[in-house]
Amino acid sequence: MSVGVFLGSLPAGIGAEDVEEWLRAENFRFEFVRLLVDRFGLSKSSVIVRAATREDAEAIIARYDGAPFGGRILRASIARRKRQQEGI
Repeated sequence: MSVGVFLGSLPAGIGAEDVEEWLRAENFRFEFVRLLVDRFGLSKSSVIVRAATREDAEAIIARYDGAPFGGRILRASIARRKRQQEGI
């Protein structure tokens, strides 16, 4: 069963294709990476990675959460659905 991973605080100019390259270079198994955008269609400097399994998701989080990159500290966690974030 696939699991979503939120990866945020990406430096400006980093997109889904860049994250896909990182994941492939480190042999992580994933299905896709989707750039998150705000309601105006602007990038939010974060992506959702659909990891192949829970173990893959946890490995991605372990690798990227708190990692410095481009002058920023990356954040990674299990993605929550919007309804879960709003407490619905």
